[in-house]
Amino acid sequence: MVNILIEDLYREIKKYIDYYKPTNFYFLTVEGGWGANPIVLRDRISNELFHRFWIEKDKQKIYSLSSIIDAVIFSEESWTVINKIIEPAEKSNKKAILFLEFLYQLIELNINKINNEIYVPE
Repeated sequence: MVNILIEDLYREIKKYIDYYKPTNFYFLTVEGGWGANPIVLRDRISNELFHRFWIEKDKQKIYSLSSIIDAVIFSEESWTVINKIIEPAEKSNKKAILFLEFLYQLIELNINKINNEIYVPE
């Protein structure tokens, strides 16, 4: 189930990876277009994630995408939730956008969690 979902997502995300240009700071907008010079955290996460996808695109393809995603989504329960969220988007070809937005939110959640656990001396 998870591998099938990743394969479907890879085909959709690959279209965006092919248009990504690493020469500047670009990010994928909520509408599925490209923006430049990210300011907010969501856009910076998008830029970093696409840069990593772009670096890995010529390697083992599906496996490198899977390893990047597995660093954030590491439980079967998470995949079940993701599948339920993106399932209604099957017919609209927005599955990849919804998945990426979910991934950005998970990454932002983990960033905030890490930052909150850092010891700050008084």
